[in-house]
Amino acid sequence: MGLEALQNEMLKYLPITAELPTKESVVIDLSNKKDPNDFVVTYEGNHVYRVTGERIEQIVRMTPLRYPEAVDRVWDVMEKRKIGNEVIRQVMKNVTPEEAQSFQNLKDASYIWYTIDGKILIGDAVFNFRDYR
Repeated sequence: MGLEALQNEMLKYLPITAELPTKESVVIDLSNKKDPNDFVVTYEGNHVYRVTGERIEQIVRMTPLRYPEAVDRVWDVMEKRKIGNEVIRQVMKNVTPEEAQSFQNLKDASYIWYTIDGKILIGDAVFNFRDYR
């Protein structure tokens, strides 16, 4: 007796009560699903920028910030997620005309990290611009 014959024989003893699947297509709408990697940088005045986002806040909460290597890791994560680029955009958008004049000769915008006494706030943690690596 082959496998197909055995299956047919077993079907004789099973009650058939299950409904067959219909041909209707199933639509799954993911447009309202928020990406946990998304973030928002908001200017809070006096070169203080708050970063909010599910994943970056989780990373900061899990990081023991008393260790310099751990803080460096958070800076690396911010760079990989392009958070640093967005902070620089916000800095350039919110500088005074005098500061903007001094930045015109810069070839690399990353120098801003060392010329402005600014801060990035993520959750309860504070990251000073001068600590940028």
